[in-house]
Formats: sequence, C-alpha cells, structure tokens
Amino acid sequence: MSRIRDLVYQITQSSVKAHAETPLRDLRAVYHREEPTLDPYAKDKFRELISLSETASGQVRDKEHWVQVANQALAKFEMSMKI
Repeated sequence: MSRIRDLVYQITQSSVKAHAETPLRDLRAVYHREEPTLDPYAKDKFRELISLSETASGQVRDKEHWVQVANQALAKFEMSMKI
C-alpha cells in the first residue's frame, strides 16, 4: 500500500504533466497486476484514484483542490482493502 501512496504523491506533486508520466504508468501497472484479486468496489476505487491523480498532476487550475480529492480517493481505496 505504501508503494501506491508514494506513486500518488509523485503524480499529484509533479509540477509538469510530463513528470507524472512514469509514476502514472507505474500506478497503472500496479492496478493491472492487482486487478484479479480486487473486488468490484476496490477496482472502481483504484480506477478513480488513477484518474484523479492524473487530473491533479502538473499545472492544473485549483491544484490543491485536486490533490485533496485524489488523497480522498486514496483513503477510500485503502478502506476498501480493509473490508
């Protein structure tokens, strides 16, 4: 789980979208590797996390808002893994 947290942090804190490409690719790879073991709710939360992290990357309007939303998605995903 810490690997996912680290990748989300790298993506959302990137100042340029191009800098987020590698951690975003890595996050998608984790999703594809873990997908068979995830229940439908967790899969949905993970896909949402990827999308929101990408939205928060780079120079985006209201960046702090999008980073916060991505962090909330991360918390929801983490909670789905504890159920």
